[in-house]
Amino acid sequence: MKHVVAPMVSATDDLPTAAGIKHLVTLHTTDIGDPLPPLPKLTQREQDELESIYERVITGIESGHI
Repeated sequence: MKHVVAPMVSATDDLPTAAGIKHLVTLHTTDIGDPLPPLPKLTQREQDELESIYERVITGIESGHI
């Protein structure tokens, strides 16, 4: 937990959680549509940041470094 979850949470603590999870689900399965109000949408910068962090975590897990 402290090697995977804590770094991911720390790196994304300024992103809206629901919007972030929705974006990751959309990347790897099916687009589940726009968030219902009042849920925020991620900006392009936030999407890029989340994808970068996610890929680093997955790469670390797959390589055995995490």
